Amino acid sequence: MKTLTFPYLVVALCLCAAGEAKAATGTVNLNVTAADFRINPYVSALDNTASVSPPGARQPNRFRNPTSGAPSVIPFRRAWVSMTVTRNGTSSFFCQRTNDLGQVSIPWSSALPATATITVRPIAVKNVASSCEASPDFAILTGTPVANEISISLHQTSFALASGTQTLSSTVVGPTLGSLFQEAVSAYLTSLETLEMHDAHGMPFVGSESTRGSVKGFKVFINDPNGLNVAPTFDRIITSTNRTTLRPVTMAHEIGHLVAWNNLDLPTAIINPAIDYQCHGNPIPTNTWSRTSQECTKVAFHEGFADVHAGLWMWFRNADPSPLLATSFPGLPPNNHRGDISGGDMALETNGAMPNDDSCGNFGSTVRYRHTVCVTAALWDVVDNSPNDADGVTAADLSDLVGAFRSYPDDWWCVWPNDNRCKNEGFGTIDPDGNNWKDFASAAAASPNITAAQLTAIQNSSLSLGGTPND
Repeated sequence: MKTLTFPYLVVALCLCAAGEAKAATGTVNLNVTAADFRINPYVSALDNTASVSPPGARQPNRFRNPTSGAPSVIPFRRAWVSMTVTRNGTSSFFCQRTNDLGQVSIPWSSALPATATITVRPIAVKNVASSCEASPDFAILTGTPVANEISISLHQTSFALASGTQTLSSTVVGPTLGSLFQEAVSAYLTSLETLEMHDAHGMPFVGSESTRGSVKGFKVFINDPNGLNVAPTFDRIITSTNRTTLRPVTMAHEIGHLVAWNNLDLPTAIINPAIDYQCHGNPIPTNTWSRTSQECTKVAFHEGFADVHAGLWMWFRNADPSPLLATSFPGLPPNNHRGDISGGDMALETNGAMPNDDSCGNFGSTVRYRHTVCVTAALWDVVDNSPNDADGVTAADLSDLVGAFRSYPDDWWCVWPNDNRCKNEGFGTIDPDGNNWKDFASAAAASPNITAAQLTAIQNSSLSLGGTPND
């Protein structure tokens, strides 16, 4: 018996002796759907009030309207499905992934009689070898990162294997609201949709370090008992209990942080919670932030980038008007007609034709570049292309933002205090204003789809009232 270890499976290969039963062959078919309990981010989870949604602007995600209570049932796509075949105490393994319709067909070869066990896990893969070797796009787990990472089985069924084609009864994963399995499905669906959004923005699942762009191989730890919602490293996200169901935009926001950390070539988050959330009168100690409060410019920029990333998960680039992420971001000022947000709503667009487009005007003469929502609005002006858009940038998308990150220098001289404009500016040093909008704008001006004059106009509209960002 020879044993090979792969990322999520142990594969046992049986070298059979002469005289044993001749191997039979067959195929097992299974249809896997998911109960999508995610609260529609265009509808308030608190008071069920619908927001104004511009026709045709929404990304084609499916969500539950809390007024109806019933979840959507959708294909569980690109998920890893393994089959363990056991005969006389010896096991062999066969793997495939579900297609875009949630269907999977697993070919096998084994002597009979034998028992097979099918397992469906919230692990996404683009391709999987017949030997079960694969490099996952992401995995949804529980437990503690590194110390106690626990894989989740969403569905498991055992049956007697028979030669030829066997079609099992269809299964719905995550059918119970509030369960661990339902939260795993929610985290999985938003993660998959977000990576597909990357594909649409010219950021495919790439493996080359020099052309990384999208993110791959990350792990999401759900139902954190400490209530964390963070992306502490380039390949790890932690979310609190039921967070990705009740506020699915959190998942897209945190993946946005992974995009930044990966493309700045940083092993961990550039934001240091011990010092970078304590600017401009925020209490000490604190590791929280607000989209409307004054923050350190590093925090304002990177949280703003993560919000734009989440916005592109929710909205097409031609959305007009361009509401901020509806009820998913509470606490914003009630400044206009864009719909309920459980405390106000917010417009991303600052240069459009709609009334009250300039949401950052709520902050009067304060320094707008310190407000996360103003950075979000400025970055949205870079990537959007709505019919009433007036910012002049029409061809840029998320890949241009990422391209700017990747163009930051990382030369030998990028050592504090000479790290201005570098990828590692503010990383591991006491520099809460390092790595902010001004660093981004300096690099983005070299993009073929953005000009320095356009960036200056956007900055003047969204960020410059009261001053200019620190270096």
